[in-house]
Amino acid sequence: MRRILSTTQHFGLRSLVCINKADIHPPGTQEIEAFCLHNGTEVIGRIPFDEEVTQAVIHAQPVTEYHPHAPASLSLIQIWQHILAVLRELQR
Repeated sequence: MRRILSTTQHFGLRSLVCINKADIHPPGTQEIEAFCLHNGTEVIGRIPFDEEVTQAVIHAQPVTEYHPHAPASLSLIQIWQHILAVLRELQR
């Protein structure tokens, strides 16, 4: 993540971060959030660990279709809505 953010910053590109399995190792999540805050990078979401993701993969479906109300699905939907809002903002 640090290398990617360094590269996007070098080229003057806006970056957004979402943290996967954010609830598994809270100190790691806090470290990512602190790094992003320090570098002016927005954390747009935290995806929790969710066994429904594994089940969705087994069934060859996106988790948002397999189990739309699963915690990971709800986080992903929220993140996607945020990304769409950012893209609309950039179009103005």
